[in-house]
Amino acid sequence: TITKWSHAGRQAKIVEFFTSIREIYETGDLISIRLLEEREASRGSLPVGNISSNEITLALNNEDKKFDIDNENSPLKNLLKPNRRIQVWLGTETSSGEEWVPLGTFWSLDWDSPDDTLEATVSARDRMELLRKGAYQSSQVLQNVSLYALAEQVLQDAGLNPTDYSIDTHLQSIVVPYAWLNPVSHREALRLIAEAALAVVYADRDGKVRVEVGDGVIPVGEDQMFIQGAVFPAEETYPEFFGIGPDDYFSPLRTPSRQSEVANEIIVDTQPLRPATAAEEVYRSNEPMTIPASTTKTITAFYNKTPVIEAIASLDSPPAGVSITDVSYYGWGASVKIRNTNDTDKQVTLVIQGKPLTVQNKERAIARDEANILENGVLRYEFPANPLVQTLDQAQAIADALLASVKDPRRDIEMEWRGNPALELGDIVSIVTNSVKDRRGTFTIIRQEIEWAGALSARLTGRRMAE
Repeated sequence: TITKWSHAGRQAKIVEFFTSIREIYETGDLISIRLLEEREASRGSLPVGNISSNEITLALNNEDKKFDIDNENSPLKNLLKPNRRIQVWLGTETSSGEEWVPLGTFWSLDWDSPDDTLEATVSARDRMELLRKGAYQSSQVLQNVSLYALAEQVLQDAGLNPTDYSIDTHLQSIVVPYAWLNPVSHREALRLIAEAALAVVYADRDGKVRVEVGDGVIPVGEDQMFIQGAVFPAEETYPEFFGIGPDDYFSPLRTPSRQSEVANEIIVDTQPLRPATAAEEVYRSNEPMTIPASTTKTITAFYNKTPVIEAIASLDSPPAGVSITDVSYYGWGASVKIRNTNDTDKQVTLVIQGKPLTVQNKERAIARDEANILENGVLRYEFPANPLVQTLDQAQAIADALLASVKDPRRDIEMEWRGNPALELGDIVSIVTNSVKDRRGTFTIIRQEIEWAGALSARLTGRRMAE
């Protein structure tokens, strides 16, 4: 599909298209797979505004030196570059045939083929890494917009289609009076949105970017799985969740309490924006700008104060034949096209008037657990200043939700076990933690490390669900 052509209305004259090279590597050519996927990248602090890139490392057979960069006869010569798309599956043979599970879609980073080994390795990250490299610069000041609409705008600005992302509908209920973002990466823009909504952002196994609030739950009756190796399968309370028994994990379970992520007093300050009562000058050229003869010049102007609404660009006493032909206004500045129809160069001064918005009348929301404070002392957490938290109701909702989830030690679970590639981030597992005393708990998967090198193993981190 041709989306752009050099001259509008001309007939496309296609001489040659260089198509992609697609290769499949299976057992024999594929030596090992190491996958890291997580919904929370932070450690040692409260998990607020979590966003991370899943990463995979592949070791490939390089006996024929196919992956050597200096191999002139390699069919992959000059093709081992960044951003090669990689899709990975793990499979098994079942009574009904082969069953394959996708591990995700990734884009390559570094290729390495040491001379002293017969292996070549490549590391790759998912779509979140691409969002980190992209720039979100088209942010305008939007009035009374939901975080859902703002997240959708960021994702579409990054070139994603609606089928490439999924946004929790809860974000539709969070409305920001004056929403705007400084020029940042698309990933950072999503992080700020997630922080204001207490959401997480990650890419799933299908390559879809997900913005979710709370822990994912598998509906009862869907994706039901048996208790693999459980000591008391008949007594299992949650048959709709995948079960893990003591025969499945290799070493004793770890249940770190993560005291550094405990708080019993949450403070959230609002960042309310208020516009100036009258328009004022927010930009003026430092010196007259030269517009070449018979030329249109684009000027990128940055406001002295940000953000700005109701901006109007003009030329200060422009000479005849010089005018503004087009303007794109943003919260941080404007892109102005100035046309000079004269046969000689002309000088002009660009001036922009507008109403700056400033943070005024901050308010503070506090949530405290007095019983917990009496027992443990004050464990205070101050929510970072976020330009998308502007109302006291939103700030109080954040404080209350955070307090409920972090006032007690989180009792996460960590274990090394035989693994199941069908389990994904957000899925719920039921784990027998003590077979002698018949203790078990349900956990949401927040981190996985899956390794395959002829045999499968995994390291799992789960967030205990409320009883």
